[in-house]
Amino acid sequence: MAIGAINVESEFGIVLIAAALIAFEVVVEGIFVSVARSATFGSAAFQERDDVQAFKKLHDSDERPLHDKSASLKGVKWEKGGYPDMGNGPVGRLLSYADWHRLARAQRAHYNAVEGVATAVTLTIIAGLALPIPAAACGFAIFLGRIMYGCGYRGAGPSGRLVGVLFIDLALLGQLGMSIYSGLKVAGI
Repeated sequence: MAIGAINVESEFGIVLIAAALIAFEVVVEGIFVSVARSATFGSAAFQERDDVQAFKKLHDSDERPLHDKSASLKGVKWEKGGYPDMGNGPVGRLLSYADWHRLARAQRAHYNAVEGVATAVTLTIIAGLALPIPAAACGFAIFLGRIMYGCGYRGAGPSGRLVGVLFIDLALLGQLGMSIYSGLKVAGI
């Protein structure tokens, strides 16, 4: 099949599947953040605590001893799940350390996936132009590494991500080398 002046082999479809899985994993990590938010900010135990109730009452009153006393929250309702607080704002400060840590680990795993998805997908596709099977294999290794990274980080914190990091980084190095080869091949060098 030809894409413009570039001919791709039929195996390139496998490369596209690997790239799609890498991108989809970011969505999966986002779901884990939603689950962690629900378990922390959204839990009945959190919502019913006296300090949370007092904060909600302050939020809905005209006296706001929050960050900016001149800011008006009039007409802004208390959002279920603590939104838009990401865990480090005034609502997040009401979390126990264990709940905050659980939420922060899920968010960090998601942020890392977001930070790396563009590089991983781009290198997978470029490498696949010349070497579709090895590029797809590295793409699947990145996908599996992302899963291991996320599970490890959410479960054990930063030290739990190391096996996933190894998979991801080795596969990315392979993708980089194959991408350079693909560029040279397309350039006729």
